[in-house]
Amino acid sequence: MPSPFRVDDTFFNRRSHVRMARHTFEFNHFFRGVVEQDFPEDLLVPFDLPEKASDYEIFTHLGGEKATRVTLAEIWRQMECQPNGEPGALFNDGRVNKFYALSGSSGLRSVNIKWFVPGLLSNAYAVEGWRADTYALGNFKWDPGLRVFSRKKS
Repeated sequence: MPSPFRVDDTFFNRRSHVRMARHTFEFNHFFRGVVEQDFPEDLLVPFDLPEKASDYEIFTHLGGEKATRVTLAEIWRQMECQPNGEPGALFNDGRVNKFYALSGSSGLRSVNIKWFVPGLLSNAYAVEGWRADTYALGNFKWDPGLRVFSRKKS
């Protein structure tokens, strides 16, 4: 059995081998302190959203909530493959990589990961790296072109 996956040792560790930008307040709020005991070793499959779709429409297209639900450990493994924003399965050009992960008592949430490059108007403390954000599930229509990761090919 693998050792527990501690979000604080990975996503929130500035000394990890994965280059991290500052995460949003919401990601900090919902995921700081999370420890996952069991996580699959499945390979996640990317799907580029062809048209606007809500979270629930994405679930339907990709085979339901079970097929789209992943762990933070699986998201981290994707980021480990591109620790400095190299080309790979994750978009590394500022576009959104979308996952659906459990957040303790809050249930399933949308987790957006993107390679963040500070611009001229950015906070002086911002650094280049992977940035995480999270949203409650809803009927908001996500724009086409984002990449959704699931366990099943569409």
